[in-house]
Amino acid sequence: MALRYRHDPPSFKLTKDLLRDVYTAKGQFSRYIFGYTVLFTDDKINKLQQMRLRPHSFRTFQKSFFEFLNRQNSTDRNAAQSDFKMKKRKDKYAEPGEYDKDGNFLSKFPSSVKENNYKNELKKEEDRYADNAETWKQYWESLSPEEKAFYAKANIGSEDGTNFDRKEMDPFKYQTDAQDETGESLRRAYQKGEQDQSSGAASSSSTRQDHSSTGADASYRERKKENETQGQERQEKERERHEDKDKKRHDRNRKERQDQKDERKTKSSSEDKGKGKEKDKDTDKQDGKQTEESSPPASTKPAPKTFRLRNFNLSSLQRPKDMVETHVPVKRGDYNKVRSSIIEGDDGGYVITGPTGCGKSTVALLKLFSSRKTRVLVVEPTQANAANIEHEFRHILPNLVTRIPSLGEVPDVAFRALTTAREPLPQLVVTTTEKVLEYFNYYGQILQFDYLVLDEFHLPIEDMVEMVELMRTFNVAKKYILVSATAEGFKVNAQLPPAVTRIQGVLPVGEIPAQLEGSDLDPRIWADRADGTYGVVAPSVTMAHTLYRQYKDWGVRTFLITRNTYASDYLKAVKNYSSRTAFVLEPGVEAGVTLSVAVLVSMGATMAVRYDGDVVIEDIQPLSAIAAIQRGGRGGRVVPTLYVEPEAPKDVAAGSSADYYRARAIIKMIALGARTEGMRDNGIFATFPRLKTVTRELALAALEAGGDPFISIYRHNDAGQVYVECGGNGGGFSRLAEQELKLYYWPAGFYVAPITDFSRLNSEPDTFVLRSHQLRAARTMVEAIPGLADRYPLGELVNMLIAKIDIYVNDLFGLLKSIFIGDKPGRFSLRGRDYAPTLADFLGSAPEVLKLFNHMATEPAGIKFVRKVEVEDGVHYSEHSFEYSGKQLNFSFPADYTAKGTVDVEKLSREVYAKLQHILAVEILVNGTPEKCVDLMKYKDRVSREHVWFTRVREHSSKVNLK
Repeated sequence: MALRYRHDPPSFKLTKDLLRDVYTAKGQFSRYIFGYTVLFTDDKINKLQQMRLRPHSFRTFQKSFFEFLNRQNSTDRNAAQSDFKMKKRKDKYAEPGEYDKDGNFLSKFPSSVKENNYKNELKKEEDRYADNAETWKQYWESLSPEEKAFYAKANIGSEDGTNFDRKEMDPFKYQTDAQDETGESLRRAYQKGEQDQSSGAASSSSTRQDHSSTGADASYRERKKENETQGQERQEKERERHEDKDKKRHDRNRKERQDQKDERKTKSSSEDKGKGKEKDKDTDKQDGKQTEESSPPASTKPAPKTFRLRNFNLSSLQRPKDMVETHVPVKRGDYNKVRSSIIEGDDGGYVITGPTGCGKSTVALLKLFSSRKTRVLVVEPTQANAANIEHEFRHILPNLVTRIPSLGEVPDVAFRALTTAREPLPQLVVTTTEKVLEYFNYYGQILQFDYLVLDEFHLPIEDMVEMVELMRTFNVAKKYILVSATAEGFKVNAQLPPAVTRIQGVLPVGEIPAQLEGSDLDPRIWADRADGTYGVVAPSVTMAHTLYRQYKDWGVRTFLITRNTYASDYLKAVKNYSSRTAFVLEPGVEAGVTLSVAVLVSMGATMAVRYDGDVVIEDIQPLSAIAAIQRGGRGGRVVPTLYVEPEAPKDVAAGSSADYYRARAIIKMIALGARTEGMRDNGIFATFPRLKTVTRELALAALEAGGDPFISIYRHNDAGQVYVECGGNGGGFSRLAEQELKLYYWPAGFYVAPITDFSRLNSEPDTFVLRSHQLRAARTMVEAIPGLADRYPLGELVNMLIAKIDIYVNDLFGLLKSIFIGDKPGRFSLRGRDYAPTLADFLGSAPEVLKLFNHMATEPAGIKFVRKVEVEDGVHYSEHSFEYSGKQLNFSFPADYTAKGTVDVEKLSREVYAKLQHILAVEILVNGTPEKCVDLMKYKDRVSREHVWFTRVREHSSKVNLK
């Protein structure tokens, strides 16, 4: 069985090895655990990396994993007992009916119950009598015992809106060919231990059942015994099938090894038969070892790929390029435009804007439910946001509508993961962008609702950007509504509720003050303000964790709510509300929690992923003035709130990562059949010209390869071949180098890439071009710019090299070895001279080359210079050689560089010049084309300290600077 690991929070503890795999992962991966293939998706890997979990012991991991399996089993059992008409399954719960706790099938549902839509009929009757308890009681009493039994079973798995999918099984299940016997036996042993521990409770429970109905129990025991017998027979057949399969596999491997051995014997010479046999024995052992390592047993066969986009072609659904979204401004108490513009409007896109706290995401949406048949899907960026919306529709809006009936009717609401949601769905379904995309990636469509609402659509979060691009590119929803308080291109005025009082705080924007105790960020100084509840909106998850830990050390009752907070933890913070509690929040998820706080402090900044034209980076940026004011919003204030503003935040013109994320989303849209000429431009194709030439096949290949699809399309030429410099055999790299590649450098190194992404903690940006081809790629960039290389003569290049000999010495020795190819230094003399020749005697007519070798003779950067002088029969001889890190340059010239016993210095100078142009390509680019070069040291204080690769660069560079 394969389990797709999509559970929030982590459904089982992770060992040190698993955590290491998570922190070093460059893409999704799977691990074989106790007979199950567990897939760790990219999204979950990123979340786990951000959470910085601590490792657990194997015993704790084992216990939590089997508890996780038991929960999945319980969920599947409830589903089988609750859904009368189920989708086809292939597991042990394939048939709907009654099961015991071990998953043994007991009986079908009563045959007298009408199977066709019976559950829906019961639901209709329940709705019909919902307002009249007496009538409903009479209806219930009129049901037969079998109907009552089915009704009870049909509601076992129903959700009340607060049971989020933390414990639900993912629907994408795949059966592996076999299960690991060791893992399976360990699992059974553990389950047996669990059963032994609870034997007392089980026996007492069975005793109570024995007294209830003797006849029914006898029938039950007979059915159970029969099922157990059948189960044992099935297990025995399955075991025999696996043994037979393993035997065939071993026979096949043995035959392959024998064939290889026979082939080697045939090729071996007759005179070396003895050696050949011995060699074959050794090789046979090695082959056997390799086979064991490289050919995993059938039980470790990975789950089938879930990449399905190749099956979907939505080209016929592409929206026209000139489609215009209708602007629908709202404000507190005025939501009439929702009806006049959206409900009565045509199909297409709408944008709702309004001040923070005016009710645009909640009260305004009530207008959409003009009919009981209306169905709305609200999509939030995080689980905490989704939990807040669900909580408000379930617990807050009903009271508000009671006081103001004109607002409309509050619909039934529930949080749903679309991949596990079953009909009938409530009128209002709340979910997250991740869960919508998960459903879309599998089915190639979105569940049909009358309205699809994307809340906080302006956030530069990858999933949100992809959702917006999907809505704007393809007609996959009748009417979609984008909601935001700070939507780009729309003017929104701040509108704080009367219950909010603004004061100026003494806080540096986006920073924790050096003296935290006693500052505005100390919740203890506000303890006497109303009920002492306190909220602080921190710029980032990291800073929120820092404040949370400090508050805990001070003994303050504290809740932490960020983008990584799970729905259950969010609801716990809301429902366990009490005085003198501190809430540490992150922008975008603070809304519902701050309704009743007495003091709300904003740090006036937010952490966002930014693209500045060179790199993608997580950066703290001051909020705009309007956003800083709106942070104290929320129209439904329960108590008066003191809003503490930071020191005058200034508007900043920071590049948005939406450009970079949108480029990645466009690649996916192309893979789904979109035509770039029919897509909205907004300057994205000028920023990334490569997008214009991406074909559907190339986009599909980029997505299927895993990792960053944006980087993947740059690795391929127009024919779909990977460039030689990137590890393939495709040509045309010079065109890419001229147009879109950049050189990234720091004091001790460089690399060539189209873009650098430091937002992922384990990214390795220097791997776009193979390390062995980085210098060649830089040289290609120089050659692609007309006249650039000619601006640097030999003398200037020699001066550059001498200034940075410690950086380029290894490359210098490697390239000059093609000139000085001798295995040992040549023995030279000067006719008619009474001294041994020096370097000047060889290179005197080429002063630039002589200057370089004279500098090398001073032994800089670990170079060793050796000069031997001998006198033989009155003739003075000398030998010269240079050595560095095991590489040796001997003054021994091939015939091409000599003429009548004299070194051809002119030719030598030309060759050295060509080599230096290659070695110093980086310096030529930095000096000659600064617009194509990026100094990474200007980001040394902006890249997260947790970024593994850049941390090494930062440390190495500091050592170089100290030298």
